Amino acid sequence: MSTTPTFENPPIVEFVLGVQFDAIAGFTAAHFGRYWDRLGSAWGNPRDNGLIGEQFERFGGSANQRRWRMKMEPAPLVNRLTLINQSTSDRLIQIQPTRFHLNWRKTENLKPSYKELIEEFESKFEQFKTFCEDEKIGPVNVNQWEVTYVDSFPQDEYWSSPNDWHKFLPGLFSDKPSELAGSLKMVKRNVQWTMEIEPQLGRLHLSSGIGCWDNNAHESLMLDITARGPVNVECTPTYRAGLDLGHKVAVGQFLAMVDSKTKASWGEVK
Repeated sequence: MSTTPTFENPPIVEFVLGVQFDAIAGFTAAHFGRYWDRLGSAWGNPRDNGLIGEQFERFGGSANQRRWRMKMEPAPLVNRLTLINQSTSDRLIQIQPTRFHLNWRKTENLKPSYKELIEEFESKFEQFKTFCEDEKIGPVNVNQWEVTYVDSFPQDEYWSSPNDWHKFLPGLFSDKPSELAGSLKMVKRNVQWTMEIEPQLGRLHLSSGIGCWDNNAHESLMLDITARGPVNVECTPTYRAGLDLGHKVAVGQFLAMVDSKTKASWGEVK
């Protein structure tokens, strides 16, 4: 696994490692409780959430192309369970009959390295797979890997108006936005990109928009970068290989868009 730079104060506020797998047909609401018991008292604050839809990076058509078709099947019996690590409050596990995710969310705790998070993800996911086998509802057949980074650039700290965004993200925003007529004022400059991870190993999806992180009263420029791709292709024969690739590509593209002065202000750890 190749290394990527580590910073003391990066703008990242959320980091998600996840896998998608073929639907576990025998998974019921009771399995949520039994899996929670296996995790132990370190995890709590259970919440029931809506299902995350299936996403597949297929090639030979447009990105994430979907074909409409009539399909008769029973309604899903369970949704998605989230559990929070009680000791750190910065880790979140999400499970549903087709997905397993581990989230890190910014708190007062320092951001762990990718090496720490991927090892924790592997440990928890392998535990989940063993649980499914013990419950005789496995095996868990992974079909997609996914890595997501969410970065927050608060107003007043990084920018005054959207016309300033090119100063710290020159690779994403132009320093010459379209001319505005009359008394118009630029208030938003949303961007959405989709890029292929060559050769057809997956895709990198990037989107930006105005929002607020947590209870921060300041508006922020929010940047969402998701790398996603299939398992069982030549270069990513395992979900771990895919997650390593997604991490490398997402971080590399992000750093390529940031100007050097801004990166220096984050304090790279040597």
